[in-house]
Amino acid sequence: MSEAIENTAIELAYVISIWTPYSEVKSHPPKILYDYPNIVEIQKKLCFDIDIASKNLNSFAKETFGFGDFRTFERLNASVLDAPTLSQREIVEASLRDESFYVFYQRVEVKHLPFGYLLS
Repeated sequence: MSEAIENTAIELAYVISIWTPYSEVKSHPPKILYDYPNIVEIQKKLCFDIDIASKNLNSFAKETFGFGDFRTFERLNASVLDAPTLSQREIVEASLRDESFYVFYQRVEVKHLPFGYLLS
C-alpha cells in the first residue's frame, strides 16, 4: 500500500475524494483521464469486488428488473470447444471482468435484460 501511495498519490486522493456512499461517479472529466490514464483502474481496485458482484447478480436482477433468473440461449455456429448455450449471466460476468465481446440476439419477449449492445 505504501508503494501505491508513493507512486499514485494524486490518483488515490482523487478516487477517495469522489468515493461516497450516496453518489456514483460513472465518468471522469477528460482532463483527469488525460493527465492520469490509470485512474479508472485504481478506482476499480479500490471500489469493486468482482466476486461480490457475481454473487449478487440474481438479487440485483430481481430488484432492478423484477426477476432473478437469467435466460439461456442456443449459441449459433458454436465450435466443438464452445458450450452449446450462452446465458445472460455469462454475458454480464464477462462485462464485469472487462472482457471485450459482441452479443446480438433478437428480442422476442418484453421482459428481458437489455442486451444487444457492443460491450467492451
